[in-house]
Amino acid sequence: MKKRWLMWVAAVVMALVLSACGGTAPAEEAQGTITEPIVLGADTEAPQTETNEPEGTGAEGTVYPLTVTDATGTEVTIEKAPEKIVSISPSETEVLFAIGAGDRVVGVNDWSDYPAEAANLTKVGGYPVNIEKILELEPDLVVAGKTLNGADIEALRRLGITVYASEPTSIDEVLAHTREMGRVLNTVEEAERVVQKMENDRKLVADAVGSLAENEKRAVYI
Repeated sequence: MKKRWLMWVAAVVMALVLSACGGTAPAEEAQGTITEPIVLGADTEAPQTETNEPEGTGAEGTVYPLTVTDATGTEVTIEKAPEKIVSISPSETEVLFAIGAGDRVVGVNDWSDYPAEAANLTKVGGYPVNIEKILELEPDLVVAGKTLNGADIEALRRLGITVYASEPTSIDEVLAHTREMGRVLNTVEEAERVVQKMENDRKLVADAVGSLAENEKRAVYI
């Protein structure tokens, strides 16, 4: 299960590009010939592009309290910058570390095995999670996946725990979600660097396959 989120992102990039080139790629992951992988949080800083200041941010970062609508359609109010975060979704664990919030993660679910630092954190169960264990950690924010954690999300909210759920299903939604997490956690600049790196890698793939002849185009089936 290592790097599942990064692999998924890379796969979606390839699927989208191949589809744009004339193939059909209704898949969540694919094999390609591009050798440079998408790496979140890479040491090589991507060139910055001009972006509008995200709503809910100011000169000094995120302005709290901040209210956002999550994937469940729930308005979630973040009263202050979260200091103790529990992730019950492996992909969310990777996002948190990628955008520089890993030092605030106090617990993760059993399947969160990347990055390596996640292995040393308190485990709070799989699907379903151990609600009592999460309560012991006293988190001020729990991040979750809408579908896999559906029942857990409702149970935690009934207990007064602030839960933010996500469900990105395309590369553009992954980018938007990464930016949103940057706002929620007051790591806007770090999140934007991750997004720009991913955008540059997507362009790298598009440029590499854009000149393929018709007989070289391939569809991907998983």
